Amino acid sequence: MIRFLFAILAVLAAAPMAHAQANWDIAGGWSGAYVCNQGLTALHVTIKRDAKGDGVTANFRFGPDKRNPGVPEGAFNMRGSFDPHNKQLYLRATSWIKQPAGYVTVDLDGLMRGSGLYISGDVLGVGCTSFDLMRDGAALVG
Repeated sequence: MIRFLFAILAVLAAAPMAHAQANWDIAGGWSGAYVCNQGLTALHVTIKRDAKGDGVTANFRFGPDKRNPGVPEGAFNMRGSFDPHNKQLYLRATSWIKQPAGYVTVDLDGLMRGSGLYISGDVLGVGCTSFDLMRDGAALVG
């Protein structure tokens, strides 16, 4: 009986780790919005893991949100890190891909939440506040 209980405990202990590891992968597409001087802005971030360590690269694409249609489209590259233990994401702008007149890059400091389905945090830039992203395709999971 004790052997059976230990076997069940071992299976139960291993299952959440395997499940959490799959859900906490930072790589992929993330969609949502952020707020800066121009107001609410649509945001799509594509994140790739570096081959070494916890480094990541990202593409930050922004544009009009249906509630703020006057925002121009733009994009820039980012580099940073993701700590899989505390779920902390740091992204720093590196170079413009498409720069609208009068716009500057911003940086992101965020935390992955909700079993790896969401990232939210601070937008670091003058007149900026926060961002919220959902993993692409997350709404289809159910």
